[in-house]
Amino acid sequence: MFQELEAAHREQDLTRVREILQKLQSGDWTAGSVAVVDKDILRQRIALSRERIAVMRAEINAIHEDDTWKLIESLAAEGGAEKDKWEVYFSETKITLETKLAEMEKQG
Repeated sequence: MFQELEAAHREQDLTRVREILQKLQSGDWTAGSVAVVDKDILRQRIALSRERIAVMRAEINAIHEDDTWKLIESLAAEGGAEKDKWEVYFSETKITLETKLAEMEKQG
């Protein structure tokens, strides 16, 4: 029933939406009328959602283990002086990258 309603909504089929509403209001539709196929589809969607959640959790854990993330956390945890620490970090990173670029230009 919900899939029918979703399809009718997607197709902007107001007549079908009204028919579904009428069935619900008149009691023509009951929870027992959900087809086994619908239950299987729901189970598949739940399983897929759980897999996606597991993948996302693994990605989040990987991010938390990354050195860059740890640096960001440590700089943010220092409180009011974090702006100065970010400036120092970016200045040092800029110098490092400029040095590497100059070396590559000499080689190239």
